[in-house]
Amino acid sequence: MKRDVSIHFTIKEQSVSLINDKFLKFIDDNQATLSFDFSERTTPRTMLHHCFLPEKMVIEKGFSNEVYEEILDRITEHKICWYGTSDYGLAWDRQYMLENLAKLNGLAIFIGEIKEGVLEELELAKELGIDILLIE
Repeated sequence: MKRDVSIHFTIKEQSVSLINDKFLKFIDDNQATLSFDFSERTTPRTMLHHCFLPEKMVIEKGFSNEVYEEILDRITEHKICWYGTSDYGLAWDRQYMLENLAKLNGLAIFIGEIKEGVLEELELAKELGIDILLIE
């Protein structure tokens, strides 16, 4: 059975296209051995968990929608956004997401440079015993 995954990266000092290229190259190079599958071939489908600002809010605020257009929407339509799920801020949203991913025996995928909030997410994933995939 295919697993749910969370995706983690920062767009500070990294372009969205660079992150997307790294992820797609990894997928292409390792398709036969991946423990997740975002295609329609699997039941149940792999769900993509993330903590990015919801797309509707991104558009309403007039921010760049590159993260959705170039990465999230291209990966799958089956996404769970954990942003805003707590009353205590993004750190708690991230914790809820990763705690639930641990319950699902999911996989946390980290792409590119690991720093700031992404570093905190990596440390939390390790604490929770979640399997981690680093794509440099």
